[in-house]
This record gives sequence, structure tokens and C-alpha cells, in this order.
Amino acid sequence: MLLVRVCGWGLSLVALFGPACDGQDSPATPAPLVTPQSPPLPAIAPLTVAERAQYNLRRAAGPESIALGSLTSGIQTWRRRPEAWDRTWEGFGQRFGMRMTRSILSNGIDFGVGAALGTDPRYRPKGQGNFGSRVKYALGASFYHYDRAGHRVPALSRFAGIAGSNIISNRWMPEGDNTKWDVARRSGQQVGWNIGWNVLKEFLPDIKRKLGR
Repeated sequence: MLLVRVCGWGLSLVALFGPACDGQDSPATPAPLVTPQSPPLPAIAPLTVAERAQYNLRRAAGPESIALGSLTSGIQTWRRRPEAWDRTWEGFGQRFGMRMTRSILSNGIDFGVGAALGTDPRYRPKGQGNFGSRVKYALGASFYHYDRAGHRVPALSRFAGIAGSNIISNRWMPEGDNTKWDVARRSGQQVGWNIGWNVLKEFLPDIKRKLGR
């Protein structure tokens, strides 16, 4: 039933924001949310359903996700969070399994809502400007996607996925780590990791060039 509610929330968001993201102008329709100083980026080929599925699958269980899951699970095992799971390999496995479950749920919801809205979640590096402006760009890019016309719009599908996955998986967390505060805390951590990955993606091409790769 909880999954049905989450999907219902996603459909409600589609009904609320869908007209603002369809790229059509109408006197009764609000203009798309666009950053004033940043004109729309050149249009790129929209994602097909298969490409969107591959994108979300890589985010859910690709090398980056597995590496991040291993790192965070290792830190949580060392700190013994949650306390109900021992500081052992078995405890590490429980934490890693839960982290990957949340990742799969998050990207599954992201896929469904994003496909319905027709938004593009791919990060587009700025690639120029000073260090501060590029960091600012990467930080901002964590909170928006692109509509079909290349305008920035709120990243509804991503945040629906983050919130929905933590609400659902909270049922499987041990006592003492399954409160509403824990849902908010884990959701905030996911947002933080997403911001970090965007900053890395912005400067990774420069790092590779300096290393001669």
C-alpha cells in the first residue's frame, strides 16, 4: 500500500507540474522555471525509454553506486549505525544490502516519474569559467532537470525517488532507526552525496586531462 501511495504522490506531481514542463506557451500556463542568468542549453536528443532505463540502472547498481555503497556501509559499520546491526562482516552486509535496496527503489521511482514528466536528469557539465562559478553551477544542478526545450525545471522525479525510497525502506530498518527523523536524515544524506557526485562530474574531465588520460 505504501508503494501505491508513493506512486500516487508522483502522479499528483505530474498533474501539478506537467503543464509547466510541456514546452508550450499559453496565457493560462506558467512559464517554465528558468535561471535568469542562464539561457537554455542547446537541445540534445531526448532520452528514449530504453536509454532512461539504462541511465537509472547505472545509477542504481552501477560501479559508482557499488563503490559509494561499500564506502558508506563501511563507515556505518565502524560507527555501528544502526546499533542493532553488529560491527561484523554480517553487519556490513546488512547495511550494504539496505543501501542498495534504497538505491534501486529511488531510481525506480525516478524512472517512472521522470518518464511521465518527460524531463532529462542527465548532468551537463559547464566546463568553463572560474572554479567558484563551476562549483556553484554543480551545486545548483543537483536541484533541477531539463525539460524538452532545454529549460531548467525542478528535479521532481529525483526528489520523489529519494523521499519515496526512504519512506518505503524505513519499514525494514531496526527499532531505533526507523523514525520520521531517520527518514529525513537519510534523505538529506542522499541529497548530499548527489551534490558531491555532480561536483566530481564537473571537474573530472579536467582531472583526466591533467593526468594525461
